[in-house]
Amino acid sequence: MNDISPAKLELIKAQHAREAGNEGMARVCARRASGFAIREYLDNNGNENLTIPLNKLFKDEEIRSVLPASITSSLDHLTVRVDMAFTIPQDIDLIADACKIIEVLSHQDGRNSG
Repeated sequence: MNDISPAKLELIKAQHAREAGNEGMARVCARRASGFAIREYLDNNGNENLTIPLNKLFKDEEIRSVLPASITSSLDHLTVRVDMAFTIPQDIDLIADACKIIEVLSHQDGRNSG
């Protein structure tokens, strides 16, 4: 059986939601996928911040200080709030940001999980 990480499973859910036209659920799943990847990275590197809520996980300066700088803009995108029409700026793609976070953190861990 293929052992896929929780982050990548959630990313698949995000892609399916987008394909089904449910962009709101796609954003939720992309955020969760990123959170799983960050928590796994922190856990594998001896940090114990596993119970912090997602939004704080993306914003917390102490956590950001141990994450690679190359994902900073992706973390910023994950915290963008939707507008009154439940949309975010068109130049932000949370699924692409989640992919980047998962990819960077899996390689920073010294392994290629997933």
